[in-house]
Amino acid sequence: MTTLVETENAKDCSNTCNVSRKHSSDTHHPIPLETVGVHAPDHPAIGRYMGQHSSFAGSLVGERLYFHACTQSLDTALLRSFQASGPSLRFAHGGGYLCRSPAVYWTNSLEFALLWCFLGGSDRHDEEVSVPRSGLIFVSRLDISCLATSRTLVIRPPEGDVEEIEFVKWCKNNKELAYAIPSDGASTVGANEHDLIASRIPMNNLQWVESHGIGQSQNIWIYAACDEYVSTSLANHGIEILLFSA
Repeated sequence: MTTLVETENAKDCSNTCNVSRKHSSDTHHPIPLETVGVHAPDHPAIGRYMGQHSSFAGSLVGERLYFHACTQSLDTALLRSFQASGPSLRFAHGGGYLCRSPAVYWTNSLEFALLWCFLGGSDRHDEEVSVPRSGLIFVSRLDISCLATSRTLVIRPPEGDVEEIEFVKWCKNNKELAYAIPSDGASTVGANEHDLIASRIPMNNLQWVESHGIGQSQNIWIYAACDEYVSTSLANHGIEILLFSA
C-alpha cells in the first residue's frame, strides 16, 4: 500500500462519547420531510446547514451533521423507506471512492452533498451533466466517534502533490475495479476489513467544488459506512430529509 493511504485505526471510544449508541433493532419516528425547490438556494432549510464543514479539523470526535445524497427516481415508496429507515446498506453499490465493496456514503458538507446530488456525482469539469428533476439529502446528527472500533479506518490527508495524485488514482481504482482482484498485488479496502472509513475528499473533488465557489474545501470529508451496524446507526440519528424538486 502506498504511503498516501497509510491510516490510523480509530480507537473504540464508546465509553467516552456523549451520544448513546443506537442498535440496528432501534425504531424511531418517521424523519421530517422538507420540500425545497431546486432553484431556491436561500431556503431556510438549506441555509441552516451551509458552511458547517468550514471549521472541521479532521477528528471523528464531536457531535456534528452528516449528509447523504440520493439521486434515484424518488417515488412515494422510496420516500417512505427513507423516512422510516434512512439510507440502507442493502441497496448500496460497490465501487465507491473509499471502498470497492458496497457502502453507504456520507459527507460533513451540505454543499458537497448538493453538488453530488444535482450534478450527478461528476468530478470532471469538462463533462456534460444534467440537473435531475428531484433528489434528496438525508441529514443526521451524531458523534460518529461513538461508532468507531478497531476496524474503523481514518485515512490521513495526502501531503504534497505526489501523494495527492496517488490518492486520486487509488480512489479511481476503487471505483473502476469494484469486486475485482488486483493483479499488481495492491491492497484493497472493503467491507470485510473495515466498518467505517473516513477521508478528506480527493484532489479532483477539491478542484471540482472550488470551481463552484465552495470555500474551505480542504475541510470536506467523506465517510463510507461499510457494515450494517454503522450504516443503520447513522440512519437512526436522522433529523431531517431535504427533498428537492423542480
